[in-house]
Amino acid sequence: MMESCAILGHSPNHFYCGWNEESQICNRIKQMITDNIISLINDGVTEFNVVGDPGIGLWSAEILTDFQKTNSNIEINIMEPYKRHTSSWPKMLKERYESLFNKCQNVFCCSGYRTKTALLKAYFDIIEESDMVLVVYESESEYVDIVDSAICFAERLGSSIILIHTSTFEIEKINI
Repeated sequence: MMESCAILGHSPNHFYCGWNEESQICNRIKQMITDNIISLINDGVTEFNVVGDPGIGLWSAEILTDFQKTNSNIEINIMEPYKRHTSSWPKMLKERYESLFNKCQNVFCCSGYRTKTALLKAYFDIIEESDMVLVVYESESEYVDIVDSAICFAERLGSSIILIHTSTFEIEKINI
């Protein structure tokens, strides 16, 4: 039985909605994340591991804290890529992120300082700690990036993977 899930994904600048969280597309992406989290909880997943990034990690943690209000069995763990990684974030995003600290069970830090590979290492760490992976993925992107590398890493580990394709809103399941 799957008990833990890593959640990660592309930065919103990869999505058609960009950073506009009020857009119909962004709301649909968030609803798909919510629907998949509900399904995972119903299937017995109680531990969720996210990276503290200003997109999918933040959105997923916020969604999960809402579920914690009615289900105290849900454990949320945040992996920070490096210390003070939010220092360049806009004030509003920083405040949203910091408000999660009291609601999460654990906040870990992957590296003491910023490196080119800190975010990728954080993704790898949460994937290794999880039974499965939920990825919000812009499959139409012409670039290969760290999310693609994280998916390949999860596949090599034999992890069960759920991909939410943001350009088509289709769900793809790998190793499930």
